[in-house]
Amino acid sequence: MSVEATDLDPITFEVLRSGFEHAADRMSTVLQRASFSPIIYDSVDFSNAVFDPEGQLVGQTANCPVHLAAMHFVPECNENPERTFDINVMGTRNLLSAARTLDNLESFVYASSAAVYPPKATPLAETETPGPLDVYGRTKLVGEDLVDLFHRDTGVDTVSARLFNVFGPRETNPHLIPEIVEQIASSSRIELGNLAPKRDYVHVTDVARALHRMLDVEGQRTYNVGTGEAHSVRRVAELATNAVTEEFSVEQSQDRVRESDRKNLQADIDRIRGELRWEPRVSLESGLEALLTDHGVR
Repeated sequence: MSVEATDLDPITFEVLRSGFEHAADRMSTVLQRASFSPIIYDSVDFSNAVFDPEGQLVGQTANCPVHLAAMHFVPECNENPERTFDINVMGTRNLLSAARTLDNLESFVYASSAAVYPPKATPLAETETPGPLDVYGRTKLVGEDLVDLFHRDTGVDTVSARLFNVFGPRETNPHLIPEIVEQIASSSRIELGNLAPKRDYVHVTDVARALHRMLDVEGQRTYNVGTGEAHSVRRVAELATNAVTEEFSVEQSQDRVRESDRKNLQADIDRIRGELRWEPRVSLESGLEALLTDHGVR
């Protein structure tokens, strides 16, 4: 199945975005530029906002659901495991059940997470045996299983996108980069928790481009979406402070330190490069500079 504007014009996508609002917004822009017509649902309430009383998916002209909705801030997930399961697992199950009612369903793209992987010091490929360490990672892995089962039952093309650390404008959770930007805007000192862990930070614009490419995939596939590079917390803070004219100190606050579940989380992106001809375009440095400019501190 090849999804091209020339083949289906317009084509409508269900983009369920709560939890990944910034990714959904950027993907909507990408789709609109390609003459597609995205529909965005801004809620994780799968029983009211997405389905009608008969359990059918609202907006049944949709061809390609793109499921980005989730609880994904790890501390909140760990504090609320039952709600996380309800939203991330049962919500996905309900959405897949409703997708069966779509007359023109051609593909289904699911935003999974690098949190499904075990700790490892080297880049992680899609062939790595999963080993999630927290509630969030476990729920996303179950979601992948549900999507795989959906493909086997229906024959519909499906993709699970294992997103690494997505950053960019309109982030709605207090992750590292939004926290650094906020502290730069309000103080001359940056206080963070553990400065050593390394993560693979991929810009939301590149994520949107990757999700768009996945609409062309046939069969069932899983792809890492990252940059292939990992940066420590300290390095991210240094890059951000180097982009502004004022002097900043970067300090580790014991009050912010929490037990680190893994020292390194880095993508092997050979598969997405080879099969989808996708490459990350936005560097960590340029993405940080844009965020700081948006906040008026650069």
